[in-house]
Amino acid sequence: MPAAPLVVQKFGGSSLADADRIRRVARRIARERTAGADLVVVVSAMGDTTDELLGLAAAITDTPDERELDMLLATGEHQSATLVSMALHALGVPAMLINQTEVLQARAWTAAAAGDLPGARQQLEQAADLGEEIGDLIGAVSALHGLARLGHARQVSARLAALATHVDGELVAARAAYASALAARDGEVLGKVAGDFEDLGTILYAAEASAEAAVLLRHAGETRRAAAAEQRAARLLVRCEGAATPPVRFISARVRLTQGELDTAMQAAAGRSNKQIAAEMQLSVRTVESHLQRAYEKLGISGRHELAGALQDQPTA
Repeated sequence: MPAAPLVVQKFGGSSLADADRIRRVARRIARERTAGADLVVVVSAMGDTTDELLGLAAAITDTPDERELDMLLATGEHQSATLVSMALHALGVPAMLINQTEVLQARAWTAAAAGDLPGARQQLEQAADLGEEIGDLIGAVSALHGLARLGHARQVSARLAALATHVDGELVAARAAYASALAARDGEVLGKVAGDFEDLGTILYAAEASAEAAVLLRHAGETRRAAAAEQRAARLLVRCEGAATPPVRFISARVRLTQGELDTAMQAAAGRSNKQIAAEMQLSVRTVESHLQRAYEKLGISGRHELAGALQDQPTA
C-alpha cells in the first residue's frame, strides 16, 4: 500500500491573528488530514507579534545577540503552534508540537530543497548548538548528521562521535559511523553503514549512504562496485516515495564537481543571481563566475539554463 502523501502547509501571521482565524486554520488542516495526507504545518507568530517582539528587543538594545533574538522570535511561533494544536485536538485531530531544535532542522531542509545549501548548513549548525545547550542531545545528533549529509562530514564527525558516547541507540551509532566513514572517504564502510540504516528501517539514510559510497568508489576507480552501489541506492529510493535529498539527487554531478562548484550550481539552478550567490557563500562574484564556468565545462552544458536538468540525475534501478 503506498504511503500517504506528505503535505507541508505554511500559515502566516495574518491568518492566525485571533481565535476565530486559528480555528479556521485548524479546520483547513483537518480537511487535508481527512483527505489522507500526512501533514507538516509551519506557523508564523500571531498577527503583529513578530514586530512587537522586535520592538521590545530594540527598546532593550540596538545590537541584540543574533541567537537570543532568534529565540525571542521563536516564542511567538511557539505560541501560535500551541494554539493551533489545541484547536486541532478540539476537532479530534491528533497533533504533535516539535521543539525549536526540530524547527531549525525543518527550516534547514526547506532551504536545502530550494538549493540553498549554505543557508541549510547554517540552520543545522544552530540546531546542533541549541540541542547541546538545552540537553536535546538526540536533536543535536540529528542536526550534525544533517550537516554530514550536506557535505560537512569532516567538520562534524568528531563531535558526532563524542555525542554518540553519551546517547544510547543503534540509530545514533549508525549516524556517527556514517559521518566518520564519509569524512575518511571510505566507500566500503559506507556500504556497511547503508546496511545498518536499512536494518533499522531508515531507508532514506540507507539510500544516501549507498549514494555516497558510489561517489567515493567511482572516484577511486572501482567502477563495478560503484555501479552496484548506485543500483542499491536506486532500489532503496523506490521505497522512499520520491524523496530527493542532495546525497542521492546529484550522484553523477558530485563525481565531477567540487563541493564549491556544486553549491554554486545548485543555487544558480534555483534562480539566484551571481551577486546573491556570492553574498550567501561569502565569495567574490568573480569566484562564483569561475565556479559556474567550471561546472558548465564538467557537466558538458553551455550555460545556466541547462543546470537544473544536468544536476537532477538520480540513479535508476
